[in-house]
Amino acid sequence: MLKVVALIGRPNVGKSALFNRLVGRRKAVVEDLPGVTRDRLYGEVEWSGRKFLLVDTGGLGSETTDIYTAVRRQVEAAVTEADLLLFMVDGRAGITPRDREIADQLRRSGKEIILVANKAEGAAQLLHEGYLLGMGEPMPVSAERGTGTGDLLDAVLHRLVGATEEEEEPERIRVALLGRPNVGKSSLVNAILGQERVIVATEPGTTRDAVDISLEEGGRTFLLVDTAGVRRPSRIDLRVERFSVARTFSAIDRAQVALLVIDAAEGVTEQDLRLAGYVENGKRACLLVVNKWDLVGGEDGQETTKAIRERFYFLPFFQMLTVSAVTGLRVSRILEGAAAVYDLCHRRLPIEDLQRSIESACRRRPPAADGRRRLRIVSARQVEGDRLKIILQVNDPGLAPPQYRRYLENRLREDFRLKGLPLDLVFRK
Repeated sequence: MLKVVALIGRPNVGKSALFNRLVGRRKAVVEDLPGVTRDRLYGEVEWSGRKFLLVDTGGLGSETTDIYTAVRRQVEAAVTEADLLLFMVDGRAGITPRDREIADQLRRSGKEIILVANKAEGAAQLLHEGYLLGMGEPMPVSAERGTGTGDLLDAVLHRLVGATEEEEEPERIRVALLGRPNVGKSSLVNAILGQERVIVATEPGTTRDAVDISLEEGGRTFLLVDTAGVRRPSRIDLRVERFSVARTFSAIDRAQVALLVIDAAEGVTEQDLRLAGYVENGKRACLLVVNKWDLVGGEDGQETTKAIRERFYFLPFFQMLTVSAVTGLRVSRILEGAAAVYDLCHRRLPIEDLQRSIESACRRRPPAADGRRRLRIVSARQVEGDRLKIILQVNDPGLAPPQYRRYLENRLREDFRLKGLPLDLVFRK
């Protein structure tokens, strides 16, 4: 198991900027506003041939709102699981009363602590104040410029005696939850895990980062990604929200299975259809997860199911699962469904059967002729990857109109029982 290092501090001291710097990519949303980071965000850091997990946490402010109370619980969970704490302060502002309060709390945890002073190169006064916290000499760094981060990583590895050497990663199924704000994505994540792993509130837009969570279920390893809710473009005005939405689409692009979460009580909206179209265009395997099913039932449930199917008429092959994060109804079947669709994506179709299916489809419904010319399919082969991609060698790709391509997709889906995922048919001359 990789050792865990947690970044702790008050809001806006640069924890997310340092997280991005050490992880090596812009994974956390960074903005010059307090309270941008809320959930725990994990990233793998490699230094000198050794690896550890770095955890970015929300700022420990003095507010007493429900959101900040939930943020504090997330930080406390990060402290509990961490092997080492990086207590971060703002070198320009110096040590504040709030920093002293946090330092007292961290000392009581009994964990090893490194005091990190961001934006503090050469600040002698801060070094003196840092000693008063009883955590040794602060390590000056600049998260923005990267100065001092090498020395910090050396110190981290020195404290993490036996930090894990590079080891083979287990196969993980990357599953991304997406949907509009407040449809219950984070509640579903917590219900799947059986613990409050991500913050849940009635306020839309609570989740801002794409939060990666690794777990094992049924002998399989999953990387579950809770994403920020995506509103329609005309309503995305805050810069932080634009970054969050960009993270969401990035998470979908790297996911192997997408879970499109819909609110059963509200029904299907135009934004739900837009998100489904994005998933289908990217040829991602997908499950329609209809949450809050406890609010409908009986005949109403049957009517709701029928209405959803009608709205998603252009994606009849998507599987649908009705669940409730509140009651736990069918929540255990979500990962089962994701694993089943993942396995379909990686199923190898015998070439002979693939050829036979294509030939049968063409005999049943020959392609229309364009003047004297007609589409002729010479061969078919499958390409390995995270989606079911089939290359069709043809006499002229221009002779295959969209409706005929869709017909061939549907026939292949029927013949090989490929419910739940789009097919990527590529026509090549």
